[in-house]
Amino acid sequence: MDDDYIAQVKTLSVQPELMKTAGKALKIVYTPLHGSGNKPSAASSKEIGIENVYVVKEQELPDPNFSTVKVPNPEDPAAFTLAMKLADEVGADCIFGTDPDCDRVGIAVKDDAGKYYLMTGNQIGCVLLYYILKSRKALGNLPADGAVVKSVVSTELARKIAESFGLVCFNTLTGFKWIAEKIQQFQEKGDHTFVFGFEESYGFLSSTFVRDKDGVNASLLIAEAAAWAKTQGKDALRHPAGDLQDLRLLRREGRFRHPAGQGRRGEDEGDYEEPAREPAEGAGGQEGAGGSRLPRRYPYRLRRPCDPGRSAQERRALFRAGG
Repeated sequence: MDDDYIAQVKTLSVQPELMKTAGKALKIVYTPLHGSGNKPSAASSKEIGIENVYVVKEQELPDPNFSTVKVPNPEDPAAFTLAMKLADEVGADCIFGTDPDCDRVGIAVKDDAGKYYLMTGNQIGCVLLYYILKSRKALGNLPADGAVVKSVVSTELARKIAESFGLVCFNTLTGFKWIAEKIQQFQEKGDHTFVFGFEESYGFLSSTFVRDKDGVNASLLIAEAAAWAKTQGKDALRHPAGDLQDLRLLRREGRFRHPAGQGRRGEDEGDYEEPAREPAEGAGGQEGAGGSRLPRRYPYRLRRPCDPGRSAQERRALFRAGG
């Protein structure tokens, strides 16, 4: 079963021929955060040619007590403490961290000062989307009826990227089951071909044989995108292309900024400056549907009393873990 799954994941590689050479130059530090992701994530990366994967030994084996972290959540920067230490030692290009059941993945990359920081789920989603579409267009296998699916609370930058390649982008309610439902609808109606789906909460998918967010699928694509970026003479993931410099602005049309506290502290903090979002299909009058604008900041559930000394990203990670 494991071998069959890894074989299927390997088919998701966008540029397998490129990775036979480009993968050798990339260094990745990976932590499964005491969960189940170590074997499948490492195996899938090596299958496509990523040879230099360094696993955080202290977090390599399953541990129900999650002894080395307060919260085993890849959205929490503190969960990457040991991984960042190892990354400094080996000179890693980027750091991957999957949650215990390996359906979500967080990424840390270097800033201009050489310090590692966590990318947001919106940033990762847009990098992957751009890489997939640009590569498949160049290879001539981007479907004309291709569709991108995202949750309604995820960045509208994804829509601009999709439209720039002639694809459509659908919004769904929050929860990856709704993205999976759209995949099923596409297959039943035959009107679109699913290309990529994501949520800002670190969930990504490019396959149709899995109908949920998949950290192994995402890890393979992120590693490939990082290796490809290095062949372009750019920092892994941070500057994947001129149109998405540092993942902060798409200057062709509109302006996009991170929500308060997301990304690197002190940069682009503040409210979203995005256009009105498309309604989520099947939203049925919920907030944000029917053309109404979503709240300018994170949903009300993130505004509960909490430690003011923590960043919004840390508070959000604790909230998801029930802390």
